[in-house]
Amino acid sequence: MRYGGSLTGEGSALKDKFAIGSSVSAGQIVCRGVPTATTTAPLSGVGGVIVNPSKVLCTDVWGLTEEAGTMSTTKGSAGVEVEVVYNPFAIYDAVVTGGTGDDEDTALTINEQDTADTNGLIIDDADLSSDSMVGGLLYALTGNNATQSRIITSFTSGDSCGTLSPFDNTIASGDQFLVFGFSRAIIGLSLSTSFTQVPQWQPCSAVGVDFAEAVTIDVIVDDYDVAAPTARCRFVVRDHILNPS
Repeated sequence: MRYGGSLTGEGSALKDKFAIGSSVSAGQIVCRGVPTATTTAPLSGVGGVIVNPSKVLCTDVWGLTEEAGTMSTTKGSAGVEVEVVYNPFAIYDAVVTGGTGDDEDTALTINEQDTADTNGLIIDDADLSSDSMVGGLLYALTGNNATQSRIITSFTSGDSCGTLSPFDNTIASGDQFLVFGFSRAIIGLSLSTSFTQVPQWQPCSAVGVDFAEAVTIDVIVDDYDVAAPTARCRFVVRDHILNPS
């Protein structure tokens, strides 16, 4: 994940060194750390920054790490600090992985139309996800609708998904699509296990169940090679410690 600018438009990122409460990698979301003795706290650790321990508790976000750091509890090892972009209005730019959350850097899943739809509304494919993608994004990869996208408004597991706003042309048998579980219609975003990427096949359920509270600004698809497309998700978090929701 990388810093993608700011909603307020400043030219340079706001950065500072933060103590870490657990080991972190470069390019990941980090949150406020609290003492382990505070039993009511949602996070654990003793430093100023900590890796979020679950998708449910992506709260009090501090920002994005610019470097990796390993926390040590050994006497004399000195406190470890890492540089963090802490802008409360930061835009985060993350690679979309085809994995489910544990599998990062995985090729995107491509779905293919089984039966033509002259109304341009329904994508039918037995290989569709078992999790609802309602509210997510449907992107036409090939065919007469290539590069067009629509918000998913209906979804049947392993069968079909649809949109209220039809594509411009008939959806022909064999047309290929990318299905994303997020879009501007969703407030909430699932992060990968290391909090560095966004899974393509995240289910679209309520914030606080499997999601960080975030707003997708854009989904950018690179389909120069339609056989191996890639995508990035640009988003902002809504529960930043300096600008809480």
